[in-house]
Parts: sequence; structure tokens; C-alpha cells
Amino acid sequence: MRAPPAPSAYLLIPVMLLAAQAAGVGAEGEAATTATVREALALNGLALSVDARELPHGLLHAHEELSAGAGDLALVFPKWIPGAHAPAGRIDNLVGLRFTAGGESLRWDRDEADPYRLVVHNPKGATQLGIDLTYIANQADSNSTGVDIVGSAALALVCWNCCLLYPEGRAAAVVPVDASLLTPPGWQIASQLETREHHKERWTFARCSLRDLIDQPLLAGAHLVEQAVDTAGGPPAVVSLASMSATTVLDAQWTVKLGATCKQALALFGRAHYRSYRWLFISGEGLDGIGLEHANCSLCGIGDEAIASFDKASYDDRNMAVHEYVHSWCGKHVRPAPMATDDFQAPQRLGLLWVYEGLTQYLGEVLGVRAGLASEGEFRHQLAFYLHDLAHQRGRAWRSVEDTARASYLLREWSRHYHELRRDQDYYIEGMLFWLEADLLIRSETQGKRSLDDFVRAFLGAAVEPGAVRRYTLDDVVAGLQAVCPHDWRTLIEARIMALRPQLDPASLAASGWQLEYQRSATGDVVEEDAMLDARQSLGCWFHDGRVSDVVPDSPAARAGLFDGNEVTKVNDGEFTAKNLELALRSAHEDGQGQLLFTVGKDKAATVVKATCASGPLHPRLVRGAGPDLLSDILRAR
Repeated sequence: MRAPPAPSAYLLIPVMLLAAQAAGVGAEGEAATTATVREALALNGLALSVDARELPHGLLHAHEELSAGAGDLALVFPKWIPGAHAPAGRIDNLVGLRFTAGGESLRWDRDEADPYRLVVHNPKGATQLGIDLTYIANQADSNSTGVDIVGSAALALVCWNCCLLYPEGRAAAVVPVDASLLTPPGWQIASQLETREHHKERWTFARCSLRDLIDQPLLAGAHLVEQAVDTAGGPPAVVSLASMSATTVLDAQWTVKLGATCKQALALFGRAHYRSYRWLFISGEGLDGIGLEHANCSLCGIGDEAIASFDKASYDDRNMAVHEYVHSWCGKHVRPAPMATDDFQAPQRLGLLWVYEGLTQYLGEVLGVRAGLASEGEFRHQLAFYLHDLAHQRGRAWRSVEDTARASYLLREWSRHYHELRRDQDYYIEGMLFWLEADLLIRSETQGKRSLDDFVRAFLGAAVEPGAVRRYTLDDVVAGLQAVCPHDWRTLIEARIMALRPQLDPASLAASGWQLEYQRSATGDVVEEDAMLDARQSLGCWFHDGRVSDVVPDSPAARAGLFDGNEVTKVNDGEFTAKNLELALRSAHEDGQGQLLFTVGKDKAATVVKATCASGPLHPRLVRGAGPDLLSDILRAR
């Protein structure tokens, strides 16, 4: 998942079976629907129907039929959703629950110890249970974003984990589902689900397992367009775009670059684990930055301007599309054993996210350059910022990278105060740095004969049975690296990932041929009205939404009396903006006085704080160092 978080294509993923009455079909359609329900129940499966006609108003309705027996039946709402790395199921948005059997309503109770578990009382022993529910859309939190329901006047994101309950104790891979969807008039859909039947606004899908159903989100909308991706003979791929505006056009450069990504990925991994692949692009207000991997598709929230002009897409936008794609190999088909649970209720153990996400982050950024989605210069610029940012994470003095993984979903929400004392989900980027260091080490110790590409091809590219997940442990990771290049990998992993590392020493990347420096020039930067201003290396703090954040001890900011949470409205005589802060820092350096004035607070409560900072603005950069340029070797297209 894009916090800030792929693929395998079995085109067998249904969606909820429409009740004939809701679908408005005639007698022939009603008979077919009834027969499908009977067939699903005979297989001890679920017959599910979703009505999305009210999603433009923020409500989604579903009806479900399943087998039952005498006595109590425990049903559960999906809690731990793959890719979210969190108990992300928003059962608090589930309303209007009604259970019926033989036309009669049944009493139910919620488990006080587990609010995701509902017990339905079936005293007469009816063999078929009906469930009606409504889900309130557009109320995702930081963990459920990407696995939640979105609805607007022109588009919808349907995540099936929000639409159903299933019998407790059953493995999701063996529960068959027959399903369908009813959309607003004139809408189209995009999904990796195999459409069995389409009649007006009703879409019926082929049977699949509950696991595969929940792994396949669906886009629907009034302005849905698709472009095929040229994979040069590889498995077919497509980009599907749902946007809120009829005027949004998908720049063909996206499909050109993603086609190159497919080619570079096959050159790296040796094979695809999917039969076809789909990028689900969703564009609209509040949707930017959503990113989630799935077995044979990925969900990417990208702004209208970036969709319409690839050249205006940010590094993060472009990287997201590759990152979620790489998860087809690293995370979906090859997954840490403690995260490969059989149902959606068992907690996932997240300690190996530095592999699941960290290796994906590394490979995604490398493949992005190899495929032409980013330049080598952009990669180096981003790497310099990563090193700078991690070096200023003061929480590293008490919390290891592994602990940021184990506590992943507790760190996804930004801390309003003293954020760097807590740390981010640093297993993404510090995990990436480990894999870069491993790549450099292998290349150096084998005199360029081998690289991390060899590990990746063997560890992630080996054949996986269709529909299967290959599980691995830390021992498997160590053994895979050892097979490529003999080294004390376990000790290196212990030092970089498990142990405390209060100081981040970028010297471990010296073998790349590049080194980190700080420069006063902002060349290559866009200094604009950002929501977040980074002056940690110079002034000793940064500013988030106009407030002081994470003051570095004994820094100019700290000595001036700036405190975490101070609201800054002016710098010197100008409005407090990124551009004006840059100019003020530069002026303080050039005039030799180093004086800056910050207005803290507003109106009568405003005070002026004087700070002395003679360094000028300092921007992290990678500059060419000694030795061979291994970084360029890594980034070269295959």
C-alpha cells in the first residue's frame, strides 16, 4: 500500500450477485438468478449482489445469500485486508444490517470482544440465510484508504471487502462466490473480473473464491476510458481510467512508459506471474496518492493534470504506478509467511515489511529509471532526500527499522507534534537503502559478475502455481542472498534492520560512486508554496502547514525559542511561504548577519522571534565521488 502503497492475473473474480428484484430483470432473468443462488449454496458458497446506484450520494447497498444450519451462525466482516498491512476493515461504516430466513427477521448479537464478529440466531434451523446491508462511502481513514468505498456523481471505487460478511473459520481461498453489480445508468466498469453476463446496468461475473474477489477492486463511472499497453509480446496489459470530468484525457505517454516497464520487469524477473494486468487509474478531488497492489492489477490515484500530461506527473505519481506493479512479484505471489494468512481475521505479522515493501520500493524506483519513467538525475535527487530525511529521524535512537514494520499501521497517520521522535513507516525507504547496499556489495565482491538482479530473478521470479502464494521466512531471504554472493548477510541485516542505528551513515553507499553533500543552490528544486517546508539542515526545523515541526535540539530554531506547534505567519517582512523562507535564509547568509525574523501567532497574540542562521539554505545532493559509477550501472536499461 502507498502510504506515504500488484499483480497476477486470474481473470476469475466475481462481484456481488444482484437480487433479481434490485436488478429489475424479467422472469427469465429472475429464474437465472435464482438458479445461480441455488448453485452457489450447493457449493457452500456465497451469492452476493451489490447495488451501487446510490453511490453518487455516498451509499452502497448489498444483498447476500448463504447456507446456514440450526442454531447460531458466526459471521465476520473482513478486518485484515491484504496490501493495507492493517486491521483496515471499517465495520463502523456498515449500517442497516438485517438477517432473514424464510421471510422472517433473525436476531443477532455483536461479539463484545471482537466487534468484527456477529452471531446470528437461527432457532428454526433454516438452511438459507439472507443478509441486507448498507455501507457509507467516502469515510476512509489513513489505513483503509485504497480498500474502502468511494462514490461521487461520476465515478465509484468498489472494494468488495466492504460489502459482505462471511462464515467464521472458513479459508477465503475455498469459499466460492457468485456475484454481480448494478451501476447507475450509462456507467461503465473496469476490473480484472471476468464478466459472465452484461445486461444494461447489471454486470454478472464468473465464479471465483472469496480471496480473489476481495483482491479485485472495481472502478465504475460515467467517464471511463481504457488504453492498451504495448508489452512487446508479454502478457497483455491495459490502463483503465475513471475520472470525475468528461474532459480528462489519458496521455498516451503513460501507456508507452508502462509498456516499457513491463518489458524491463520481464527482463529482470524472467517471467510474469499474471496472465494479464490492469492499472486502475482513478482521478478526482481527494483521490491523489491512493495506491494499492493486487494480484493482477493495481489501484493508483493520480491527479487530472498528471493524467492529462505525463510530463507534469510528479516523481511520486510515476513511481506509484511502478511500485504497485512490482508487488505482483514482491508481495502478492511471493509473500512473507507471517503475512500470508488464510482468512481476513487473523492478524498479519509485519516484521518482514522491509522486504515486502522495502525491496519493492528499491526495484520500483530502479525499474522506473530503466523504463524511462524517471531519469537518473531524478533518482539521485530523490535518493539524496531519502538520506537527508532518515538522518533527521530522531526516533531512530530508540526504534529500529524492524519496529517501524511491526508497528506499521500505527505510524501511517502523521503525528501532529514531534513527528520525528516517533518515526515514519521507515521500512519503505530505509528498507530500500538496505537493498541498494546489498546490490552494491554483491557487485563489488563479485567484480561485477553478479548483482541483486540475480537474487531477484531466483527469489521472486521462480515459477508460482496459478492461484498460489509462495511463502518465505527471514532464513529464506538470507539463503537466497548467500546463494548469489557469499557474505555474512544475517549480521548485515541485524545491523541495518533489527538493531538501533541512532546515526545513519551514508558512507555505506560510497561504493555507488556517489556521496551526499549539502549545497546552497536550489538548482533543480521547485521552491514554491508547499504545505511542508524542510529547513532541518540549516535552521533546524521544518514547517508543516505553517506550523513549526520537529525542532532539532541545539539548532538555530531551538536557540531562538521556536517550539513544535508554533504557527508562523511571516518571515522577515513577507508572508511565510517556501519561496520567502528560501530568500530569507539566502539573504541571512549573504549579508553576513544571519538574522531572520519569524512572526509567530496572529493579531494581538503575535510575537516576533529572532533567529540566527548564517548557513543559508542547504539542499541535499548526491555528487560524484571516487571509484566506478555503480549507481549508473544499476539504473541502466536491460
